[in-house]
Amino acid sequence: MIALTLLTACSPTPTETTDTTMVGQLVDADGTPLSNIEVNSVEGKHKTDAQGRFAVPIMPPSKLVHFSLDDVFYQRVQGTSDLGQAITVEVPARSPRTLTCPPIACDVTLGWRFESGFTAKAVPQCTPEATVELAAVPATPPFVSCREGRGTKATDHAVELIDAGTTWTIRRAGAEITVVVHDAAGETPASCKVQVGQTPAMARDDGTFVARAITPSSITAECDGSPARPAFVTPNPDAENRVTLTWAPTGPTVDVGAVAAWAQRVTVRHEDEGWAWSTRPTNGTVVLPPLSAGAYTVILQGTEGPVPESPAPITVADVISFETTKDQEMVGRLRLNAALGQGTVRTHVAPR
Repeated sequence: MIALTLLTACSPTPTETTDTTMVGQLVDADGTPLSNIEVNSVEGKHKTDAQGRFAVPIMPPSKLVHFSLDDVFYQRVQGTSDLGQAITVEVPARSPRTLTCPPIACDVTLGWRFESGFTAKAVPQCTPEATVELAAVPATPPFVSCREGRGTKATDHAVELIDAGTTWTIRRAGAEITVVVHDAAGETPASCKVQVGQTPAMARDDGTFVARAITPSSITAECDGSPARPAFVTPNPDAENRVTLTWAPTGPTVDVGAVAAWAQRVTVRHEDEGWAWSTRPTNGTVVLPPLSAGAYTVILQGTEGPVPESPAPITVADVISFETTKDQEMVGRLRLNAALGQGTVRTHVAPR
């Protein structure tokens, strides 16, 4: 967005950039000169003429000029390639935006980096979750910072900007979740796919997996075709979030087809730990992850839909007791008095 051009003989004196003067022309994105704009440096200032031209003194160590348009502060640093030239400073395409401030009391700064040492910055007057109208800002999504306090007591909060076209929303950035998957011997199995909520985690060279999460999420993994025992995490952006999943090459099985031949999705939810895990039956059978002792809800559904919250009553330990809640949906409860890593889980259907 920065181009170098030579000005005509009509240019103000001096006509080219030197070590002590920056000479140039200020134009908008379509090349229209921007007149009567005050271009400043530490050493002086100059208003652009009708052709957008300026000549401003500069001295080391700053060697930069700056100007403001619609409450956006633009800055252009002199580069060695500028010497002997009259530079053209092209302001990028601008448009209005509606900004939703973060849910944190902090000083928000929006920043942009363009070519050839050209940057921009805006400081909206934010209060938590307030809406601010930005009259004309660079149309590309900015970098965002959110700083609370001043000096040595200042805290930088991790935030991210969600770009929805004409609206920008700043929210807390998701915390980084590191996931370790290992078997009973502490070894990491091959060919693992890990998810944090609905987000696939990326594999690292050290054998761990990483993803970001904003809200409390279930963490699931499948390695060599078998599921690991899930976990539940509440992300903390100010702390390390490291979760270990236990995996086994074979797990307990359930003959879902004997209970509901129509079942297309099976969801298991640990009532104490909070995690949920879903899969599809294969030939009516589901291989479960290794299960710890505790209470579980098991949902069978014939079509994709919201998972019901109301559990059926617990009957016999180590048996899934199902009841029909509606057409092509059954909800069961399982209570395990001890951890279950293999074997077949029995089922029972309560009469309607």
